[in-house]
Amino acid sequence: MLVHDLHLDQQADDDIIWKHTNDGSYSAAIAYKAQFLGLTLSPMDFMIWKAWAPPKIKFFA
Repeated sequence: MLVHDLHLDQQADDDIIWKHTNDGSYSAAIAYKAQFLGLTLSPMDFMIWKAWAPPKIKFFA
């Protein structure tokens, strides 16, 4: 029902606007950064990768 009264112009070009930039232009760098929007930083990676264990345990972990 929302698009019932919508009329398309077959002669008009399509416009695609990228919402993550002010000017609406797309780049792969901006798309990569958009993956991390809303990400919360945590010190867990430091605690996991810096954990000490004997070599035998490290190998299986």
